[in-house]
Order: sequence, then structure tokens, then C-alpha cells
Amino acid sequence: MTEEQDLIDQSPPPSAPDPEPNSSTNPNSVIHPRRVSFEHGLLPIQKLVFTDPIQTLAPVKQKLADAASNNRVGSAAIADVLQISGDHARLVLETLGSVLHSESDPLVRAKPEEVDSVGADLRDLILFLYIQSYKKLLPRTHKDSAAVADVWPSTSAFDGYLSALSPIQLVRSNSRRFMPSQADDEAHQLSYLQKHLANIISLLAEPVEGEGDESLVFSMEAFEHLRFLVQFGDKGSDVSPLSQATPFFANSDPDMPAVPVPASQVHDWLLQNIASALESITERISGKENGPSNDQDDAMSDVCAAPNKVAPSTRGPCLIEGVSKTSLVKQASDLRGRSVKVVNCHDSVIYLLAPLRYATVHGCSDTTIVLGAVGKAIKVEHCERVHVIVAAKRVCIANCRECVFFLGVNQRPLIVGDNHKLQVAPYNTFYSHLEEHMREVGLEPTINKWDKPLALGAVDPHDSLSHPAGVADAQAESAASVDPDQFVNFLIPNWFSGAELGSTKDNPFPLPDAYMAAQQRNLKNFEETRRSLKEAPLEENRKRELSSALHVYFKDWLYASGNIRQLYCLQARTQAPSAMAESTRNLTGLGGEAAKEEDDEYMGDLSQFIPQELSQTSKRKESEKKTVIVEPSRKKLKNLNWHERRRLEKERKQIEEDEQTLARIVDTPIGESNIGFKLLKQMGYKPGSALGKQGSGRAEPVTMDIRRSRAGVGREDPHKEKKKKEEIEAENEKRKVDEMLEDFGSRQKSQWRKKRVLINFRKAKAALDQLENVEVVPEKKNEEDEDGKPDEEEEEEEEITEEDLQEILMKLRAEHWYCLFCGFQYETTEALLSNCPGVNEDDH
Repeated sequence: MTEEQDLIDQSPPPSAPDPEPNSSTNPNSVIHPRRVSFEHGLLPIQKLVFTDPIQTLAPVKQKLADAASNNRVGSAAIADVLQISGDHARLVLETLGSVLHSESDPLVRAKPEEVDSVGADLRDLILFLYIQSYKKLLPRTHKDSAAVADVWPSTSAFDGYLSALSPIQLVRSNSRRFMPSQADDEAHQLSYLQKHLANIISLLAEPVEGEGDESLVFSMEAFEHLRFLVQFGDKGSDVSPLSQATPFFANSDPDMPAVPVPASQVHDWLLQNIASALESITERISGKENGPSNDQDDAMSDVCAAPNKVAPSTRGPCLIEGVSKTSLVKQASDLRGRSVKVVNCHDSVIYLLAPLRYATVHGCSDTTIVLGAVGKAIKVEHCERVHVIVAAKRVCIANCRECVFFLGVNQRPLIVGDNHKLQVAPYNTFYSHLEEHMREVGLEPTINKWDKPLALGAVDPHDSLSHPAGVADAQAESAASVDPDQFVNFLIPNWFSGAELGSTKDNPFPLPDAYMAAQQRNLKNFEETRRSLKEAPLEENRKRELSSALHVYFKDWLYASGNIRQLYCLQARTQAPSAMAESTRNLTGLGGEAAKEEDDEYMGDLSQFIPQELSQTSKRKESEKKTVIVEPSRKKLKNLNWHERRRLEKERKQIEEDEQTLARIVDTPIGESNIGFKLLKQMGYKPGSALGKQGSGRAEPVTMDIRRSRAGVGREDPHKEKKKKEEIEAENEKRKVDEMLEDFGSRQKSQWRKKRVLINFRKAKAALDQLENVEVVPEKKNEEDEDGKPDEEEEEEEEITEEDLQEILMKLRAEHWYCLFCGFQYETTEALLSNCPGVNEDDH
């Protein structure tokens, strides 16, 4: 490597010439980084992260070239040259194959058993290894840090683990306001390419025969491999050759090989386009910062375009953001062939039933996310208590806590970063078009490696944070398998499947024997319980009481678990209540003849659990508020005897007559010939004015009310009295519900507060032990007694008060100048007092 090229790598980004005028006017001439390479193509393997890529990769390239066959490198050569294990070498090939720019590359088309032998193109592999030195953009800071301390709820226990980020930083990083925007990421990636472009060009360029390394040229074939890093235009230029956007390869004769061009010319042209794109992005970002601020965190923001506007060629992923306490459904017509990002969603159920290329789930909590078929890769990061159900070729899990993944995956799941209490299980659902979508993206239902997770480093070397010494060598916590007895199928409603149903009738991924046996046992127990209830020797009225009790308990469970909200949200997508009823009967196994036999089945129709007044339209509500008209249907009248029909018909006619009489009285003013009106005029009354000397009396006549009941004077009309009584009862019921909700909220808040105190105490104790170099002895598991039950006294939760927490926090500050919530040890007491906002978590 020449001295001049070394200097370029170490110096600031060189200044580029002014961009051509047409580069800003023609959108297809704008260069963009290929984001999937940076988002899904980074591996936290320390031996792949080169601090000086050009000095290290030049000899590595030569060794790989010597071991290559037909310019392709297999896993054995990668493991030997890079000094990594065979599993890691295969992981390199699988990751590279998932982000390659060319769908026709042999690595992309290779079957799982052929990946090691097919290998990767040497130039693609070198670019892949080079970008392993990329550092991700840090979250943005906020001007008022105290105002965002409680942006995102976090109630999971961290089990005394000292994270690289403090709890408050973790909270902030999950907020959209502090996450880098798409423009920020694109600018950061372009800046990285701008700084390292000279080195990348020198690694891909070829020397001219007989002139040595001083004269490097670029062939059109080598130039096409830069599509791994960049693309032109806003309309997905992954399809068109990159060389067609250049002035030196654009008009090459396809029947003749293009003449190589000097590497310096390629370097200058790319540098010019990157500088122009950076200038455009900078103007766009500064315009947003100077304009009015929009806080989009307060409401759900689904940036997906309408179905008729979504096209597979549109650049950039579909963004589903800020969904909270609701259910969301996106179908193939909305997302077909696209990439999708699910960001900052909370306490929701999200269905993305479509064939996808890439998927990212970031910063979600207490949410169930069901994805269709993901043909390239899915990444789940910074999530808590999330259930992800997905069929994918590749899955990466990073920095997640207490999450469960139901996977149908062709490659080993990758687990990286700071993870806690993860669980994996086999794929557990289906929808009617699943197999069709899997074939479209190239997934194999016969291969499922859900139970073979591969855990890498606990610290991501690609972030820009500093980590304590020794932490980088720690291995990430792997995932445990869900117990077969706890495994259940997830049923996707077909209320929104549309008129055209697909061919999938069952889970396409075969279940392991243990899970299949557990399912059969559960089904057998359910059938036995159902049969015993049906055949119980009870009288008919007792059977109905039992059915009502089951109905009530199931309804209570729907409300307590929050699943009733799904019925509210998804009911709007049904064409008719009968569709919802039929679908739920099918889901619970009560469709067809079974539904006729089990008329009293309490789970037969979930639509009955939704209050009718909430499922009616607002128009009908308004009409009911205006008038109360007794108008029984003809079908109902036929079922009554003639006395009752006559009474109802008479009541209907009386109401109509009363309305006509009142309308006639209101519309007819008092005539001037009226004696009472003449007396008023003699006393000074003027038509249209109010009574009284000061004009403060009644301006309108006393309203009339026609009463046909036999109630005496001073008694309310029975109809009004009944309505008033119902309103009072409704108000009392509402007050009871409000009181119950308030009591429940206060108890939940108290429990959460106690849990936070215990969590913070454990973390503070762990920090104190580490600072005092106290050896931490892991607690032994509770020994079981003869009956196989643990000791009840040892099961009791540790009682920690806020005074205990304050005592240990003050000890950390006084003796070690350490603040638990800043996550930092200061050098002096003065530095602690001046930089730390306070002792308690709320102060931060």
C-alpha cells in the first residue's frame, strides 16, 4: 500500500469539487448508502473488527485470493485465514448472503447444504469485512433531560446486571425523539463511506500489468460490486446496474468488454456524488430543526402509504411507529415485497401478514408481533416482554429482555448483546396465504433451526459507546426453550383475510415430537373436560347456571388480560357480526355442526362479549337520543297475543298524536286577539321582550307536556321516572367502575414502586460489591423437600424498604463518588455534586 493512500485513511474527509448542477435536479442521480448492509450485515465478532482496515485487509485479501477457487472463497478458507471457528465462518457466509445486492449470486441461490462449498465472491467478502469497522450513530441528546425522564415505561428486573447504559439512558434510547432519524443514519453512513472511499477503491481496484501498484484501474465488473454499499436514485436501483449511472461505463457496448478506467477517476466521481448527497441531506435536516417541531410520540404514526400507493420498488422501509394499546393489521396488498420497521410500539397486537424482504422491530414492549414470511432477515432489538411470531430465513436478537420468539427459521437464530430471560419455541401459527408467501420469498418449511441459537458477544463493537474493560470478551446470554407443556398455538383471525382464501390449512413447520405430544395431551384433557361438563348428571336449570358461570369467568378473563381490546379493534374490520361469530366459532373448534350442538357454549361467539352499545354506529345512537319511539318489529308483534299487540299499537298512535299536538302548539304563536295577551300589552308588554320591569323575566312561554298516565299531580311521568332511575343506576355503576379502576391503579403503582426499589437496591448492591472488590457468591438453588416442594420460607420475596435503598445509595456516593442512575463514577465529590442531578431515580 502506498504512502499516499495511508495518509488518506488517517486524514479528515477530503474536500470534494462542487457537484454538477444536474445532480440536484435529477432525483435518479442522487447517491444513497445501501442501508441493509449497515443494518443487517454487521457481526459482533471481535476478530472481524479491524481497527485499521486497510493495513489488515490488504494481506487478508491476498491470502483469501490464494485460497479462492474461481474467485470464490468457501467457509474453510475463511475460517483458516481469519482464525475463526467453522460456525463463525458459516455465519459470515450466511450474513453476507442475506445482504447481497445481486439476487443472481450463487450464494443467494445456494441451498443450506451448499453454502460452505459455494462460498462468496472475494470482492463482496472484502467489502463485507471492511464495513465491520463501522460505528453506529449515537442517540441524540435532549435539551431538557428532566422532561423526558419518564418517556418509556420499563418495569422488568435487571437482576443486578450492570448495563453499559444507565436505566435512564436506556429509557431515553427507546424514545423516538432521541433516536437518529432516517436522514441522520443516511448522512452518517455516507460520511463513513466518504472517509474510507480511498481505501475501499484501492482494495477493489486492479493493478495494470507491468506498472505495479502505483497504477490502479477499475473494471466495470469490479465497479458493480460497489452496489453492496451504494445505490442511485429513489426507486430501488438494486435492479439496474450501477455502471449505468456513471459517465465512464454508461454507454458501453454490451457485446464488448468495457475499457477499465483509472481508480482515481472512479474515486473522484463517487466522492463528488457523496458530497452532493451529504449537502442535500444536511439542508433537509437543518430545515426540519429550524421549522416547527412536531411531537409524533403522542399518537400512533403509521407512515405506510395507502395500499394503492405502495410499490415494491419504493426505496426505504415501511414504518409502523408508536402503536399503543390497539391492534393493527397490514396485509400483502399493503406490504408485498417491502421491508418494514416496527418502532416504539407498546401494549398492542400487530399483524403483518405479507411476504417481506427485511424486517426490524425496535424499542417495543408488551406487544405481540406476527409477521408473515421474511425472505432475507429480521432483527429484533431493545425490546421488553415482546412476543414475536415469524417465519424467516434469518433472525437476529439484540439487547432484549423477557421476550419469547416463536420461530420458523432456516438458519440458526443469532443472539447478541445484553439479553436476559429470552425464550424460543417452534413456529405456532398459520394464515391462509402463508405457504404462498413462503414460496415467494424462498423459505423452506422442512428446515427449522429454532432450537439451535448461536450466542455471540455481549457487547456490540459497532456502537459508539465506551464499555468497561473485559466486558467485550463476555458472551451473550443464550435463550431457553419454552416448556412443551406451556406451548400453545396462536390463532390468527380470518376476519380480515378477504374474500379470496389461500391454501394453507395448518402450520407448515412440523412440530418436534415433545411439543406435538404435549399438544395432543392438552387437546385430550380439553375434550375430556368438555365431555364431562356436557354429560354431567345435572338438571337443565343447573346446566344453564354452570354455563353462565363459565361465561362470566371467561368474560372476566377477557377483560383482565386485555384481550377484549383486540375484539374492539378488530371488529371494525368485519363486514358483518355474523362473520365475526363464524370466525370465532372456527377458531375455538365450534363451527358447523358443533355450533348447533353446543348452543350454550360460552366461547362459541366472541362477539357476544362486546357490549352492544359500543358496536352500534354513532348515527343510530344520535337518533335514539332524540326520540324514544316504541316501534316493535313486525316479527315481534306476530309473536304477541292480540291484547298486547293492540296495547302497543295504541301507545304508538298516542305518541304520534302527542308529537303533532306539541309541534302545532310550538309553531303557533299566541294571537293578539287573546284576552291575556291584550292585558299584558296594557301593562306595557311588547311582543318579543322578556317579562318584568327590568326585562329579566321569562322570554318564552311555559312549555307544555302531555301526560296520558294516571299518575296524580306532583308525580313524575312513569316513563321519565323509569328513565331517570336507569340514569341513576348507570351513574352508580360508572362510579363503581371508576373507583375499582382507581383502586387497581393505586395498587399497581404501589407494587411497581416496591419492585423498582428492590431492583435498584440489587443493582446498587452489585455495584457496591464490584467497587469494593467483594467476591460475589452465586446463590444456591432452593433444595426441595421430600414432597418435591421448595421451602416456603425461602420462596418469600426479600423485603427492601426505601430507607434501605437510600442508605446504600448514600454509601456509594460518599465512599466511592458513584451514582447508580448516572451509571458513572466521578473523580471527586465536587464533580459528583456539580454533574449529578440528585440522589434518587426521579431526580434523573
